[in-house]
Amino acid sequence: MAALSKSSDQTAQDVSESLLRERLGLCQWFHYEAYDDVLAAIDVLRDLDVKYFRTNISWADFVRPGGKAWYDWQMQTLYQTGVHTLVSVWHVPPSYSVGGTKRRRYEGNENESQQK
Repeated sequence: MAALSKSSDQTAQDVSESLLRERLGLCQWFHYEAYDDVLAAIDVLRDLDVKYFRTNISWADFVRPGGKAWYDWQMQTLYQTGVHTLVSVWHVPPSYSVGGTKRRRYEGNENESQQK
């Protein structure tokens, strides 16, 4: 088998880098109302020409006062970059637990939740 010439090696490397760049993604979680962090992350995404981005929505932050406005701004701002964004939902507040058992406990109905 013949050895690859330098130009062939460079071509293979260019193809590999191009394929990697098309598939490369980054992940960043943002603290509640960290607007400057979102804008800084967008600058990095653009500098690296990243096509895919993963972030999260903290359900507990979403239900805070101003939470919906924060996430509306964050998602709209990320959408405008053209980067494909994958969102995970994290930190479900106890009041939204399956069956509402935590909700009853917080509301002082411990006996009712123990009967189930």
